[in-house]
Amino acid sequence: MFFLSGLTKIQDWDTTVLLFQEEYRVPLLPPDIAALMGTAFELGMPALLVLGLASRLAALPLLGMSLVIQFVLGAANPAYDSVEHVYWMVLLLAIIVHGPGPLSLDRLIAARCAPRSR
Repeated sequence: MFFLSGLTKIQDWDTTVLLFQEEYRVPLLPPDIAALMGTAFELGMPALLVLGLASRLAALPLLGMSLVIQFVLGAANPAYDSVEHVYWMVLLLAIIVHGPGPLSLDRLIAARCAPRSR
């Protein structure tokens, strides 16, 4: 979902910045910076999660975005208040707490870097 949203954002950058000025007002960040960060996170972090590379670190910004969507934007506009965001948060928390799993680059790198016992 995040990656598809990022693809949509890069198709028309002017509209994306306008959305961050009018619709997605994020506290503490100017709209152009929020649009750039949001798009970069939506495109980069899912790619890292698919690869299982820096998975725990990649899940953190997506969790933050989900929290903002649900509780900041959702408080201002009921259209953003969705149980789907809670599901995303639970899945991202699972990755943060338990790691990416055995079929990940993180696990492969850890196995290669682990000291070998004789």
